[in-house]
Amino acid sequence: MFDNRFPASFFTKSKISIIFIIIPFLILVILISVFGVNVIVGDEWAIVPYLDKLFNGSLSFRDMFEFHNSHRIFFPRVLMLSNSLFLGYNSKYQMFIGFIFILLSFLIISKELLKLLKENFVFSHLIIPSFALFTMRQWENILYGWQFQIPMTVFFVLFSFYCLSNINKNNIYFRVALISSIVTSFSFGNGILVWFIGLFIIYNKIEFKKEFFIWLIISIIIILFYFNGYTESLNSSDNLYGSRNILNIIVYFITSTGSPLTTEKYSAFVIGIFLITLYIYSLKNYKEYIFWSSIILFVVTSLFMVSISRSGFGWQTAIASRYTTFSILGPVSLYSIFLQKSYLNKDKIVFKFLIVLFFVQIITSFSNYFKYETIYSENKMEKNLLRNYKFESDKDLMPDLSKIEYLKNINPKLYNKIYNDFLKAGEIKKNGCAILERYHLSIFKS
Repeated sequence: MFDNRFPASFFTKSKISIIFIIIPFLILVILISVFGVNVIVGDEWAIVPYLDKLFNGSLSFRDMFEFHNSHRIFFPRVLMLSNSLFLGYNSKYQMFIGFIFILLSFLIISKELLKLLKENFVFSHLIIPSFALFTMRQWENILYGWQFQIPMTVFFVLFSFYCLSNINKNNIYFRVALISSIVTSFSFGNGILVWFIGLFIIYNKIEFKKEFFIWLIISIIIILFYFNGYTESLNSSDNLYGSRNILNIIVYFITSTGSPLTTEKYSAFVIGIFLITLYIYSLKNYKEYIFWSSIILFVVTSLFMVSISRSGFGWQTAIASRYTTFSILGPVSLYSIFLQKSYLNKDKIVFKFLIVLFFVQIITSFSNYFKYETIYSENKMEKNLLRNYKFESDKDLMPDLSKIEYLKNINPKLYNKIYNDFLKAGEIKKNGCAILERYHLSIFKS
């Protein structure tokens, strides 16, 4: 089936291929347009005090670099504050910003795939990456305005790897990679990994020893700045999010690795074992596939960080949709590597199996449509409650306690912490709504 050229039954004519490439792109646009709701939910309430400071003139540069949990989200804050200044803080616009970053990531993947395959490239090779990157599986990052910071981080990580992989003697790519890496470091926590993997890329380009030491020095400066005050940003209860049981961490890691290709935890665990095996195998030829190998390293280290910090929630949360935006890059990298190998008559069986997994991923992705309907209904109800916040009780504004009931059995201390946080949610929302109403923002924009 996968000889020197793929048959017409699989790789079709360019025009039809382009249609299939565009379909998942259009699906996400439609889903945001139809199911996106302009309402602040969850972690997004953390931006409201900054909006207050912005409009009363007390916002400082230092405020912008403050930790949110374990993340310094300077650049996402810039975009969110800009949204408030020019668009009245409409969360739906941030959903589209996240989508734009996914689109830009797809363009980088496409360009690198073209570079990898050269004369063997045909448009139909992009169908699977398109369905993978624009997957409906990442519904949290699509329907919550706050979550655009994850697609944003992914894009700047990919852009950094792209620039470093194409570094040349005029150094423009190197300079751009430095800027891109700074942006991603201060967009989301795992963006800081770009500095370590960047060293790996430059080290394997022997003629760029000077750039290696420049990168190393700037890496140290950025990392020291990032973690300055890190311990003060946490409190002892945050340790509850992670698990001290190494087996729990391993199971969580394996499951999260396989989660972008399925929606069920047991199949995710099995697929995770297969993908990890392929990651190790593919890294043997890392110099030949430096861009793709760098992505795999980023995905693996990111998921390991998530596993350490979130395994206290139980391994069922390893299939959370928010991680899909970066974890799907691993399978896409494998697809690219083994696609090129198939033209060299190598590892064809592995490539065939990957194709099967991706078709399963595409099918299961559409099952997430019901999530979009559910989140839309919940957010519309939340919007109505918040508009009448002055007449609602704190209890009415509390998050749904049923979502954390399972924690009573697996992590009672974490359950108690989150329960206490939920008890404060009503007051936080009321104070936040008062600020939004004062400045005519979000749901109170006339």
